[in-house]
Amino acid sequence: MLEKKLRSKLIYQGKIIRVRSDDVILENGVKTIREVVDHRGGACALVKTKNKEILFVKQFRYALGTDVLELPAGKIEANEDPLTTITRELMEEVGIKATKIESMGYILPTPGYSSEKIYLFYVEEYEECPSHFDEDESLEVISLSISEAYQMMEQSQIIDAKTLCLLAKCQKKLM
Repeated sequence: MLEKKLRSKLIYQGKIIRVRSDDVILENGVKTIREVVDHRGGACALVKTKNKEILFVKQFRYALGTDVLELPAGKIEANEDPLTTITRELMEEVGIKATKIESMGYILPTPGYSSEKIYLFYVEEYEECPSHFDEDESLEVISLSISEAYQMMEQSQIIDAKTLCLLAKCQKKLM
C-alpha cells in the first residue's frame, strides 16, 4: 500500500526533531494529511557486567516530568553510524569502552508518526574508563541484578520502550 506525497510543509525545525505536514493521496484516491516527526534515530545498549548485573541510567525526562530508569542510550549525531553512537554513549554515560558489541537489530518506537529508529546492542566485553556526561545531562548510573531488572520490568517500574525491547531480546543471553 503506497501513499504518494503531493506536497510537504515544514512546521518546526529543532535541534533534535523536524516536524512536517504532508498532503498525500492514498491508493484509493482519497487525499489526507500525514504529520511526521523526522528524527535521526538513536542507539541503546544492554551491558552485562562482570558481576552479572545490568547497567542502567536514571535521568529526569522533562517531557514526562519525572525520572526514568533506562538502559544507556543516545541520539545519533549527523553523519554518525549507530555503532559509533553507542560506543560514544557508553563511554560518556556509564564509563565503559566496549571491546565487543553485538547488534540486536533495531526498533521503530512510534512508526505511526515518526521516522525514528533505535538500534539495539548487547555488550559484555569491555574496559572501564572515566565517564563524562554531556553538559545538558544529569544522570545516575545504577547496577541491577538480572533477576531484579526483570522483576522491575514485570512490576512496571521499568517502563521505557527501548529498554523493555532490549531486555526482551537479550533474555536468553542473560539467563
